[in-house]
Amino acid sequence: MKSPLEQHTREVVKGSLNIEMMELIHRARSKVSDRMLRLPQVREKLGRANSTIWNDVRNGVLPPPVNIGPRTVAWSEVELQAWIDARVFASRTKTSVDIKFFVALLTAPLSDVTNIQE
Repeated sequence: MKSPLEQHTREVVKGSLNIEMMELIHRARSKVSDRMLRLPQVREKLGRANSTIWNDVRNGVLPPPVNIGPRTVAWSEVELQAWIDARVFASRTKTSVDIKFFVALLTAPLSDVTNIQE
């Protein structure tokens, strides 16, 4: 059974995300930073309320947190920065970006992304 990302074709990738967006994902994956941000830090970095952050995660338009303990989650700073960069790029260039698809590719296992691009 294929993952949802594997079901997308090469045309969907090319149509949904331009080269600059794919470059943002590539840069985020190649960064070595392992800094994790807790909710107050994410709230400050994004300038959004807790409820908006959680709604965006639930809707797939913000990278989800990862479990770092039995009752503790944190966000990858690299993923959040890539998300911010994508939003800034889309806004400045008036480019339409499927942010849900961008987040799915950004947070997908590398093997899934490689299979889509082949």
